[in-house]
Amino acid sequence: MPLLDPSELRWNVKRLALSKGDLGVEETIDQMRLLVAEAPKFPELKALATKISQGVPPGDSLSLFNRLQTWSNYRVQYLFDSPVFEELTGVGLMLERLQKYGSIAGDCDCVSIFQASLARALNLPVRFVTIATGKRGIDFTHVFPEVYAGGAWRSLDVFAPRAMRVRTRYWRI
Repeated sequence: MPLLDPSELRWNVKRLALSKGDLGVEETIDQMRLLVAEAPKFPELKALATKISQGVPPGDSLSLFNRLQTWSNYRVQYLFDSPVFEELTGVGLMLERLQKYGSIAGDCDCVSIFQASLARALNLPVRFVTIATGKRGIDFTHVFPEVYAGGAWRSLDVFAPRAMRVRTRYWRI
């Protein structure tokens, strides 16, 4: 699978052909990590984090999480991904959408990349959670970030799936 070119992360949507099963999930998470790692190069992201954290007392991670969750609930829209290949949107493009439309849009992995990047800009520990559904729990269907705040891991899932979770995996960023 091709690696993401950091020079193209601002505007491009990456289309990836993935392996099936757990290997495909690992490939997706690896590419998502690369996009999160590149996010600090965008001063607009840090400015957004500063705006979200205004008035929050230093060290109050739970209040920061609540602000991030509220921000996400009002500024995130779902877009379907291709059933044929995986598309991952870089933070730069999401920031441009935010500036132009006042919201961001993407499927669960694209939004998770942005939310994880924003959580890191707020100095909050974050990890990705993947879930599988189906009769045997082998069909990967969803990813979302969890943020460590107030002494516990807290879901930042704005697209909570309707299907019952059969298998959950946690991924360090």
